[in-house]
Amino acid sequence: ANQAGITIDLKVVVTTYEKFGWGSRVAGDENSNPEPDFLSRPIQSLSSYQDRLVLATDTTVTVSGTGDYFNFFRTTVRDLIDSDPFSLVPAADEGATIKHCVPYKGNLVVFTTNEQHVIHGADGAFAPSTAEILPATKSSADFFVRPQAVGDELFFPHVTSSGTDLWRFHASAQY
Repeated sequence: ANQAGITIDLKVVVTTYEKFGWGSRVAGDENSNPEPDFLSRPIQSLSSYQDRLVLATDTTVTVSGTGDYFNFFRTTVRDLIDSDPFSLVPAADEGATIKHCVPYKGNLVVFTTNEQHVIHGADGAFAPSTAEILPATKSSADFFVRPQAVGDELFFPHVTSSGTDLWRFHASAQY
């Protein structure tokens, strides 16, 4: 107790951080089952989508194995297994770089410097053999702020010469 007779209980919370290991290659070699792009390039975006961890560099979106969030290597190189990790590269304008990946209405929207792309699986199945990345719109955005899904809308800031506008991305029925 202090001089005023007040007792204060202090609880200290200690948080520790530790480096963890990514899954290791169990099949193939550097050519048939290469290391993921983010091991040699800075990660631009971190997200999750359909029980997979999503890591994007400036050029590539890489997704983990289904439910195996630290595995980014295929389990076999002879067959294409639906639950295996894979990477996608958006067809982008020269110099466009990936900035954010945001889950939205059953898709994963990829924001590049001047474009937006939609990743989804054919017939709802998100697997190496069914995933595709399609161009959706062309618009620049303020990339210091992560786009945010709210209800049925996906909002992102757009910088103009007179300030900032808030734009809305709305997926059409085609996605």
